[in-house]
Amino acid sequence: MKKYLLDSYYKIESTVSAEEFIVDLFYYRTIFDKYIIKATTDENSEDKYEWTLESPYKYYYKARDQYSLRYKNTFDKQDQQERIIKCLSMLQVTFRTRVYKNWLQEVLRWFIPEKNNNISKIDYRKKLDDLVLSYYKFENEIDNSQISYDKGTGTPHFLFNFIDYLYWVASESRYNDNKKEDEKISMLDSVNDFNFNYRNSVEHHLPQSFEDSNYTKELIDNLGNLCLVSKNTNSRMNSESPKGKADKNGKYYNDKLTPKRKIMYDFTNKQNKWGKDEIKQHYNNVVYLLKHRNNILK
Repeated sequence: MKKYLLDSYYKIESTVSAEEFIVDLFYYRTIFDKYIIKATTDENSEDKYEWTLESPYKYYYKARDQYSLRYKNTFDKQDQQERIIKCLSMLQVTFRTRVYKNWLQEVLRWFIPEKNNNISKIDYRKKLDDLVLSYYKFENEIDNSQISYDKGTGTPHFLFNFIDYLYWVASESRYNDNKKEDEKISMLDSVNDFNFNYRNSVEHHLPQSFEDSNYTKELIDNLGNLCLVSKNTNSRMNSESPKGKADKNGKYYNDKLTPKRKIMYDFTNKQNKWGKDEIKQHYNNVVYLLKHRNNILK
């Protein structure tokens, strides 16, 4: 990172004051510390990852008559705090490399020094939601298509993460007396709390090895048959059957599964099978979810 910082500075060295550059750098570091999530475990871990959003503050320890630096949640209300963490972590795990971190530049731009940088939790959450909605509209707008979405492993990871975010928000809103279209979304009771982690492998719930005259490639590659998992999980599953993956007493099922994946597993258990009808029904439910994204995120 030091190299990139110096390279950036050398490009503008003749047009800026070194003192102003350092002051701005310190300012944005302060903004970064307060409004951007931090990871609490090793970034190389795909399955175990926790996120925090905390602000530093000066704590006075009366017994010793001294101050120390401590941290507290950036936003007081836990509901907005968790919602903001979910949205930021979704962006982070989707666009993890420096080249694709345009979202981070956009967020930091909201805090230019000339403006009031004490953004409210509601405004911050709304801006983040607007940002992810713009990413969806630009890259993945499938809900207006008349053709079933069947890109298989070519499905953008952002789409999976966005679907999980929508499911989680829709599920949470039911407990806040916020009655909207999300009441009509199928199987919201399956959605539990979860963390966005670095899941980088597209998993076919009905495995590709099942492809034959009954299960075409288009069906198996359909978005209704896909979820995002870690590479290690994908390797362990290999050609495991859908019922084997969804077994509540098995090694793949747990309450921390991402919403889309857990809904697929619970639906498999409910129907006691996973085939053409289940894939199409889940696909239609996902498209319905996406069509109502604006209402869900209000």
